[in-house]
Amino acid sequence: MRRHIFAAITLTFLAVLEAVVLPRLFGSLPRPNLVLIIACTWSALRMDEGFVWALGGGLLLDVFSSTPFGTHTAALIVGNLAALILSRFPLPAEFFRVTNWVAFATIPYHLVQLGFLRIDQRPFDGTLALSGTILPLLVLNPLLSLGAYALLSPLQIRLNEEERFARRV
Repeated sequence: MRRHIFAAITLTFLAVLEAVVLPRLFGSLPRPNLVLIIACTWSALRMDEGFVWALGGGLLLDVFSSTPFGTHTAALIVGNLAALILSRFPLPAEFFRVTNWVAFATIPYHLVQLGFLRIDQRPFDGTLALSGTILPLLVLNPLLSLGAYALLSPLQIRLNEEERFARRV
């Protein structure tokens, strides 16, 4: 129960930070996708729970965003699913799995958002979106995922130990 409360508080904090604070700090510069980073890191570590985090984080971002409702939720789920498919390749270390997961999820996340903007008939420059947002975030998001991994990995190890202990009892 505690971990679900932790997840809800963390996702709410990150969604508010991403939707309200970061736009003011970064202006028109690319800004990190904090909810994507944390949800993808947790997905890479805990699979199903990470997809629940992606769903919850997407809904929170949709509440705080001016984009059509469901944009962030769909983008996070599609991004995580794409990363899940590509994560089947063996990697030498778990943190490489996390950084690759975040990188692989960043592209479909933003493509889904652009698709929603196109459906909503909002103007945007696709070339600028690619060169000014998606490509820089392919570097920034995976780098920030190393910090998320450092924070979430001990939690994941502890949860695995608790689950193993609960199965023995």
